[in-house]
Amino acid sequence: MAHLLIIDLPDETDTELLQAAIARGDRYTFVSGDLAPYRRQPAVQALLDRARARIEVPGLASAALAQAVLARHAGQPFDAVLCGAGKHHADIARLAQRLGCIFLNPTTAALLRDPRQWRQRLALRGLPQHDPGDAAQPLDALAAAGQGRVIAYDTLTQAGRHRLLGVHDPLWQAPPSTALRGCAFTPHGGSARGSPDAIERYLGAVLDALDVDCGATHTELVITARGLQVARITAGLQGGRLPRLLAYALGRSLQADLIALHCGQPLPVGSGATPQVAVLRTFEADRDGLLDEVVLPTWQDPAIRCVDIARQPGQPVGPPLSDADSLGCVMVCGPSRADAEDLADRYVARTLVKLRPAAAADSLSPGLELAQSDTTVAELPAQPPATIRPWPPNPLSSPPLPLDPSRPLAACWKAAH
Repeated sequence: MAHLLIIDLPDETDTELLQAAIARGDRYTFVSGDLAPYRRQPAVQALLDRARARIEVPGLASAALAQAVLARHAGQPFDAVLCGAGKHHADIARLAQRLGCIFLNPTTAALLRDPRQWRQRLALRGLPQHDPGDAAQPLDALAAAGQGRVIAYDTLTQAGRHRLLGVHDPLWQAPPSTALRGCAFTPHGGSARGSPDAIERYLGAVLDALDVDCGATHTELVITARGLQVARITAGLQGGRLPRLLAYALGRSLQADLIALHCGQPLPVGSGATPQVAVLRTFEADRDGLLDEVVLPTWQDPAIRCVDIARQPGQPVGPPLSDADSLGCVMVCGPSRADAEDLADRYVARTLVKLRPAAAADSLSPGLELAQSDTTVAELPAQPPATIRPWPPNPLSSPPLPLDPSRPLAACWKAAH
């Protein structure tokens, strides 16, 4: 049983890291720059109540964070440090080093926060990379401008050995929207010959050139006429729904694997489940209005793994100009991408989004909205709860994996099997 230092969640509603820690039997101390958003969510607060301690460090200021954590570590030592992707990753990497915990090295953590520097490093190693100019440019704009198709890969790295989990293929809304309509995640099966394929070799060379030695990375690539090019790379698991989508595809908890990795335990080969393609599709409103109800199809297909409604009755909604406009999503698994996409698209097509004109609330007191002329939001039927089917539990933890200090910094791709 490990004692984990968990610094914030990937987003304020994603509790899968905490659930994975509990399922493994680990203890955890939770640190946040602001505990208030978590306290406002009863389901999240219930899991934080199980923490050994909850510590608030405003803004996660590095000096104050180190002081608070080291004081706790002196009495109850930490075995691992976990955090999501974010601007504090380099500070947390330095803190993990002081704690003697396995983590991405601080130099690389800082490098990945500076696109100009990591592009220069890749250029020096002879690896092509894509420079979008404006770091805030939506990746769908690259494809729209004819600069190539964008895909993303997730990897787990342990002691410098990289495991490619699979590929995300995003599906964008029509311009001028910058929102995703969904994506497909295909687990990486490796080369049929047992040797690394071209993408494995390229990603391995990129990660080695940047000295990525531990943890999760998310790399966005542009497929151009000149071959693969790196557009963006971030350390840590992505927030939102992607880790859950990966877990459904792989048949195991990705968060539990990440905990094991940071505890120095070898990454498992598999869960025993057959990997599947996992597809996500979003629910959207076709016009502006107040949400009345999202009526879901009454299907019982086991391939439908998760239905998540994110918006509540009475809230203003509109067409998807950005990801924030999504009403929720459905996640579907299947043996082939075509099968999974067909089922997900049919499910969305048969989902009814009921709206009321926004003007219906104009004559009401502030904060009160009508879905019907004589019905308040408080009287509306509750939104259907998210239906989440659990993946199989991960195998029990294995003994710690010894570090490999002799690993060269820029070696060829090393697949972890």
